[in-house]
Amino acid sequence: MADCAIEASGSESAMGDALHSVRKGGRVVFVGMGKEEQTIPHAEILRKELVVQGIYRYANDFRPVIELLSVGRLKGLPWVSHRMPLADIVRAMELANDTAAEPLKVVVYT
Repeated sequence: MADCAIEASGSESAMGDALHSVRKGGRVVFVGMGKEEQTIPHAEILRKELVVQGIYRYANDFRPVIELLSVGRLKGLPWVSHRMPLADIVRAMELANDTAAEPLKVVVYT
């Protein structure tokens, strides 16, 4: 179990996964902007006595992740669920917003 999980997609299912993935007394940070109201497994918060925090802005959040990526302690490629060419930008945006498809990260390339 993780000490901390950072959920950055805003996906309801990913928020639940984050809560399930941390140890008792762990911390879950919600960064992603999803729907205005979400259903999450609140009993998991109570049973594990989790600390749940929301962050609205990304100030100072990227540098530590970039540093972890640069030294190879964090792998970014598994986070990318879809890759689409720039010519398919409209479809990429539709896919990114398609909750049924549950995209993790849609990357558009040239």
